[in-house]
Amino acid sequence: MYAGLPLGISSIFISVQVKATQMFLAGIASASDRGLFATANTIAASWIFIPVVLITSCFTKIFRERGEVAIKLAAWLNGYVMGVSQMMMLGAVR
Repeated sequence: MYAGLPLGISSIFISVQVKATQMFLAGIASASDRGLFATANTIAASWIFIPVVLITSCFTKIFRERGEVAIKLAAWLNGYVMGVSQMMMLGAVR
């Protein structure tokens, strides 16, 4: 619960933000634009599982440690997730 609660809360807020964006687009964009946005959003959301899996699997090790070791592990995880995310972005651009 302690490690998963922040992830759950952020997932809920992301869902609310996406729905709010869709409602905003309904007032100013065409049906074609809304369909393109929905498709792009679905593709983007489908790739988020890779960084989430990395973060979730490393949380247990980070929360087991204390002090400087936990901070170094969290910093390593942050860099690793950023690297994996950048590779995913480069793959999507090509």
